[in-house]
Amino acid sequence: MANVRVLFTVSPKTPCDNLYIVGSTSSLGYWNPKKATQLKYNAEINAFVATKILPAGETVEYKFITMKD
Repeated sequence: MANVRVLFTVSPKTPCDNLYIVGSTSSLGYWNPKKATQLKYNAEINAFVATKILPAGETVEYKFITMKD
């Protein structure tokens, strides 16, 4: 099956120092916070961003989390 590149852009309503994405696919860590991907803060757009490769045509569940360093 083909894959698709997905850009996640998040502007949290509550200030945070770090933001991660974790979810239901291998590229999103299979819900394991230790395998979560950290989003990068982009000051130009005042948002956190990350690009992930996900399976095309499949339902993917995900959530954004914060973690202490």
